[in-house]
Amino acid sequence: MKCSIDGCTNKYRSIGLCSSHWKINKKYGTPTPKCHCGKPSQTFVGNKGASIFCKDHEFQKRFWENVQIKDKDSCWVWVGARTEAGYGLIYFNGALEYSHRLSLKFNGIEIPPRYHACHKCDNPLCVNPSHLYAGSPQNNANDRVERDRHAYGEKHPNSKLSNEDILNMVQLYKNGTWKIDIAKLYSVSPGHVSRILENKIRTTERKRFSDGDGI
Repeated sequence: MKCSIDGCTNKYRSIGLCSSHWKINKKYGTPTPKCHCGKPSQTFVGNKGASIFCKDHEFQKRFWENVQIKDKDSCWVWVGARTEAGYGLIYFNGALEYSHRLSLKFNGIEIPPRYHACHKCDNPLCVNPSHLYAGSPQNNANDRVERDRHAYGEKHPNSKLSNEDILNMVQLYKNGTWKIDIAKLYSVSPGHVSRILENKIRTTERKRFSDGDGI
C-alpha cells in the first residue's frame, strides 16, 4: 500500500501516510504545509534543507541573515561574501549574484537587461532598497564621475604618470621645454606628451593647474 499524498510513491506507514509525510504531519500538523505565500513549504527535502518556507522565501530568509540593519534610513550593510571591489555576493539559483541587485529584486523592482543596480549612498556593501535604483550604463558612469569613483589619471592601474607629473609637464612646456625633452624626462612617448598638453587626455589634472592658462 502506498502513501495517500498525490505524487508520493513511498510505502504506507500510518494514517494513510508514508514515513516521511507522517513525520511532517507530526511536526507541522499537516503532511503538506505551505509557505505564507501559498507555495509548498520545503519540508520534504531532508533535515538539512527542510523549512516551513518555500524555496524562494527560505533563500530570502538566508539572504537577510547576512545583512546588518540598524534602522530604515541607514545603510543596510552586507556581511557575507564580497568582491575585491567591495560588493556583496551570494549564490542564487546556482550562480553568483550581487547582493544589492537581489535586494531590488526581492522588493519588486525589476532591473532591465544591461541596467545596473546603482547606489545613492555610495556604499557598495549597502543593500537597503531605498538606497538603490535601477540605472542605465550611462547613469552608472555619470554617477561614478560625479562621486569621483572612476579610475582616471593616476588612479588608473596602467598609469605611469602621477597627477603631480602632469602638472610639472605643463609647467615645463610653458617655460619653453621641448615636448621631446619632456618625453625623455618622464620615459613616455612624445605623442603621449602631446596628447596631455593638447588637453586630449588627463584633463582633470589639467583643470587643477593653478593659473588656468591654455597651452
